[in-house]
Amino acid sequence: MWRAARFAASRLSNRSMRPFSTAIPGPCMVHKRGADILHDPWFNKDTGFPLTERDRLGLRGLLPPRVISFEQQYARFMESYRSLEKNTKGQPEGVVALAKWRILNRLHDRNETLYYRALIDNIQDFAPIIYTPTVGLVCQNYSGLFRRPRGMYFSAKDKGEMMSMIYNWPAHQVDMIVLTDGSRILGLGDLGVQGIGIPIGKLDMYVAAAGINPQRILPVMLDVGTNNQKLLEDRLYLGLRQPRLEGEEYISIVDEFMEAVHTRWPKAIVQFEDFQMKWAFETLQRYRRRFCTFNDDIQGTAGVALAGLLGAVRAQGRPLSDFAKQKIVVVGAGSAGLGVLNMAVQAVARMSGNGEAAAKNNFFLIDKDGLVTKERNKIDPMAAPFAKDPGAIDGLREGASLLEVVKKVKPHVLLGLSGVGGVFNHEVLKAMRESDSAKPAILAMSNPTMNAECTAEDAFKHAGENIVFGSGSPFDNVDLGNGKVGHVNQANNMYLFPGIGLGALLSGARIISDGMLQAASECLASYITDEDIQKGILYPSIDCIRSITAEVGAAVLQAAVAEELAEGHCEVGPKELMNMCKEEIVEYVTRNSVNFFRYAVVTGANKGLGLAVVKRLASDGLTVVLTARDEKRGLEVVDKLSQSGLAGSVVFHQLDVANPANIDSLAEFIKTQFGKLDILVNNAGIMGATIVDTDAYKAATASVVPEGTDWKKIMTQNYELAEECVHTNYYGAKRTTEALIPLLQLSDSPRIVNVSSSWGKLNYIPSDWAKGVFSDAENLTEERINEVLTQFLKDFKEGSIESKGWPAFTPGYILSKAAVNAYTRVLAKKYPDFRINCLCPGFIKTDLNFNAGNVPVEEGAAKVLKLAFLPNDGPSGFFFVESEKNFTFILQISPFSFSLPRMNLGIWKRGGRRPRCGGQSGQLNDDEGIKIEVVLNSEDDEEVVFRNGRPESYLAIVERNWDTRGWRGDREGVSRE
Repeated sequence: MWRAARFAASRLSNRSMRPFSTAIPGPCMVHKRGADILHDPWFNKDTGFPLTERDRLGLRGLLPPRVISFEQQYARFMESYRSLEKNTKGQPEGVVALAKWRILNRLHDRNETLYYRALIDNIQDFAPIIYTPTVGLVCQNYSGLFRRPRGMYFSAKDKGEMMSMIYNWPAHQVDMIVLTDGSRILGLGDLGVQGIGIPIGKLDMYVAAAGINPQRILPVMLDVGTNNQKLLEDRLYLGLRQPRLEGEEYISIVDEFMEAVHTRWPKAIVQFEDFQMKWAFETLQRYRRRFCTFNDDIQGTAGVALAGLLGAVRAQGRPLSDFAKQKIVVVGAGSAGLGVLNMAVQAVARMSGNGEAAAKNNFFLIDKDGLVTKERNKIDPMAAPFAKDPGAIDGLREGASLLEVVKKVKPHVLLGLSGVGGVFNHEVLKAMRESDSAKPAILAMSNPTMNAECTAEDAFKHAGENIVFGSGSPFDNVDLGNGKVGHVNQANNMYLFPGIGLGALLSGARIISDGMLQAASECLASYITDEDIQKGILYPSIDCIRSITAEVGAAVLQAAVAEELAEGHCEVGPKELMNMCKEEIVEYVTRNSVNFFRYAVVTGANKGLGLAVVKRLASDGLTVVLTARDEKRGLEVVDKLSQSGLAGSVVFHQLDVANPANIDSLAEFIKTQFGKLDILVNNAGIMGATIVDTDAYKAATASVVPEGTDWKKIMTQNYELAEECVHTNYYGAKRTTEALIPLLQLSDSPRIVNVSSSWGKLNYIPSDWAKGVFSDAENLTEERINEVLTQFLKDFKEGSIESKGWPAFTPGYILSKAAVNAYTRVLAKKYPDFRINCLCPGFIKTDLNFNAGNVPVEEGAAKVLKLAFLPNDGPSGFFFVESEKNFTFILQISPFSFSLPRMNLGIWKRGGRRPRCGGQSGQLNDDEGIKIEVVLNSEDDEEVVFRNGRPESYLAIVERNWDTRGWRGDREGVSRE
């Protein structure tokens, strides 16, 4: 059985796996300004624009002055939504559903990021609103509900113009298109142009479930007219007021659209949706071998139904091979019903090995005229292969009623795709009690709810409690009394179509084959555990939709590779895909699926600097895992943060970084709850000594680099404390990082910030050997770091630290922080796609130093966040230090940090004296790691600036742009932000 990603980091760590079409886009150039931005849901952040952005983008004065964070906006929207629920209680169901759709649609039109956050966080509640069943009601009333266009509209009047029209769409790249002609919207019939609500809802599910980039989706309405007289007479109707095109006129319109789409976006996947049966099958056969396309009504519905049918076999306690023996009555000979029959017959033929002709024996097709047999005149060509021989079942003839068929056949499964509400009446359901199965399945799969063949309550009431029930629309579980529950399985296409599209996209498949669809269905069928199956549960909870989609996508991708249909995508070619094992494929699919939310972990975060960092990250819209050794204190802090307006943004997990079991538990928690990690701040640490004179300590540390202090009178130290310090500060951070790196690899922008200390600078270590190891950038390894620490602890235990060149006081702290700095450089080399840095945030006022520090925790947190939010081309492997008089960045530049010809760096300040630039060797050297130390007055603002070119280029810019008045380099394009 396919399961969640195993995070095979060891196999992928050195492979270039850059995110592409589905990945969160990096910072992009915004060409709009002012009100244009506020009217663009792709860029609009409402009141979330900080003042600096309001100035840059011409928004100051166009918004209320208060800046409302993303989390606050989310909480505000959810409060409005819950108020709507409360205020509409007792009103008709349709009225309530439309009111909910309206409030969501308004958000969608205003702020897409917030909209998808709300949708993903509340998928179980919102899916029935933006998708089935409410979307059917929306389509019926769409012309009256219309406020703002979404998607593209191609009509019969546009013939000959589509090739140019397609370039009117503003997105440069489109990956997923959902297309409808509005001819058969759900079970509601011809709704013309109003059917656009279906592609919009489907693509919202692609974004929410598959993580498709919302800027790369396109809903399309192909308006060829309507035969719905009511719409033609409606003065508000937005579509063409003409009868539908037919024959060659119709197909020429579809041909022109397909050619236009694949001229501009040759790799785009087109999903056909809600076409009337004759055109559904015609277009599927016409295009499926030429383009990457599929029909969700025929193939998606069939896949979900097949998964349910296979689950029903398991629910009977029988092996899947017995599926070939199941008698199945299918009610509905439309595109969905025939699609299910085709896929089910293929599955039976494969399992039995007897061919498709024999596989059809146990399937019975019923349409509006009754049982379909070969005696029927003018039989539909698509239904003809499933017509029964007259007299195949004694007493059943052409046109036999559903009740007659059920009584004679005694089917194991009764499956409805008729679009006729209530067709499974009380008599039919009671007849299912005589099924040849001890646990028969009743699947009423038609949408919307009013078109369901029966309700869940009626099914359990009349067919008996020992049934398996599935439906296309949502129903509540049925209380059977005595503590028993009749489980309702929503057999919704959303379980499959997002995974089919995602797998096809990431594989670069030329076409979507039957094998890929079968793989998707079988993957879904295997997702449920045997324990749940025995309870009558066939499908997983919608809450798990992202995990389900990832596994389905992986199964589709693997099938594409097996059938040699995969052409790869971007840097990941077909050979790389072929060499991946199942676990790597799942990981590959997961990591290339957009997760719109960002997650951070901060260790040692129940107070001080760690807590300040948590507050800042949460206020910036991240979900933050606050960790601490003391569970009680940690929970109390999270509770206080929740009351301060950060409810839901901060969660607690107990963590002692010196305890490997705690670390493993944290990694499993993040994997299960979030599926990835974006930022890790290693902040947990201890002093490694016992302060015996607090007042003397405060006096001695009034300067960050105290001199002439008799530390023996202030603190005591021993081997045990030093060993604990090294194992906490260095090995604890190292183990935590190693455990979380597989989750960070799933992020579009992984960041690691190691909180260090100015005491970690090498000049505090007398040992030339140790300094030589730590400063040898080219040969530095984890093993070499371990060698230094092992030797230090050995010498400490033997009482020879001073004679062997180790620091006299707090040596454990100094060595552990120096090791963290060195480890940062090693990690940066090992993971070049990460941004990994360490910093000394200053002498922070915390409990660790008895609040003797002179830097508020908020200032320190701001420096941590600068490194946590570095751009993707920012520095990596650097040690940032603030000394007592000057703000100094010590930048370790070496080939593993980044390519020197590609980037340079520098520092500027507003006013003050000219910077001194130089290195340990007094010159810049491209061939080995170098250190550039730039000293600036601390009373002014400083920023790191990155610019294309070589380091020398930047120094030349400084020469040209620095004078006694300070920096004046804006004219050369060097940004201050």
